[in-house]
Amino acid sequence: MKKSEIIYAIIVTTIYLGLLITYIYFSLSSGNDSSNFSENISKFIANTLNNMGANITPDENFHVIIRKLIGHFGYFVLIGISSFMFYNMLKNIKFIFRIIIHFSMGFLFALFTEFGLQAIATNRGPSIVDTMIDFGGFSVSIIAILIYFLINHKKKKAI
Repeated sequence: MKKSEIIYAIIVTTIYLGLLITYIYFSLSSGNDSSNFSENISKFIANTLNNMGANITPDENFHVIIRKLIGHFGYFVLIGISSFMFYNMLKNIKFIFRIIIHFSMGFLFALFTEFGLQAIATNRGPSIVDTMIDFGGFSVSIIAILIYFLINHKKKKAI
């Protein structure tokens, strides 16, 4: 393995595991702590957009939208892309199986955080809707997979 490949593997693994551990930490936080954190994020976003000329009232509906859009969907977009990069390093496994492992792990992680961790956190409960939002965000990684596939397909054609 080249030095650059080792550095890449360390960086990708660190990012992937860091995102997973951080999400596990937030999944175990109490309902009150989670609500306060997401409310602060949504107020920050509303204030930023209002400073740019928008007219947003950071009410409960806005908080819910931000919580679902950023806290679930957006975070799982990041997990999905880093997951693809991580599992794609396993070159000794056929590409199709790497993709199957990638999506299986994403769905299992969404289930685990909702029905395993949030089910035991104080003032929280599991949600199939949140699981689907999480996996929907994770599935955005299909764009990274298609880009990777197209680049490699063009490289093979050029040879």
